[in-house]
Amino acid sequence: MGTQKNKLRFSRKAMQQVEELISHYPEKVAALIPVLHIAQEEFDHISPEVVDLVAELLDTTPSHVYGTANFYDMFRFKKRAKHEVIICRNLSCYLCGSERLKKNLIERLQTEPGQSSTDGRFLLLEAECLAACDKAPVMMVDEKLFEKVDADNLPEDLTRLLEKS
Repeated sequence: MGTQKNKLRFSRKAMQQVEELISHYPEKVAALIPVLHIAQEEFDHISPEVVDLVAELLDTTPSHVYGTANFYDMFRFKKRAKHEVIICRNLSCYLCGSERLKKNLIERLQTEPGQSSTDGRFLLLEAECLAACDKAPVMMVDEKLFEKVDADNLPEDLTRLLEKS
């Protein structure tokens, strides 16, 4: 955690938010998750440099920051694509056809879960649960939830995005 040339820094506004958050906790490290949210908003994703920055600010280790961020689906470790497509992989969705949906999306987007399409327009992700089990299978496109998705008949919003060049 030594000083480096061209070291990543939060903007003044983000740093004020971080300092305000830290002031509400008995130990700095207790603010880790909300600070990670600020970092992701500020830097687009949680890169190794962001992990080091957060660890230094919260007096913890980079492995602790990375381990915490990696546990949650809400943190990204790759640059955001123009559009995010998230498939629920929990039991309810699985039993209702999310695997067929995933295979269709892999074919249509020409990428694997966790990867961006070659044109960088789509990032295909899987989430452990999107909290709509009674409407399975579900998926999200750019933070919009789609319920009872038919694997052979993708939501119109996604179809329109796929058709754009």
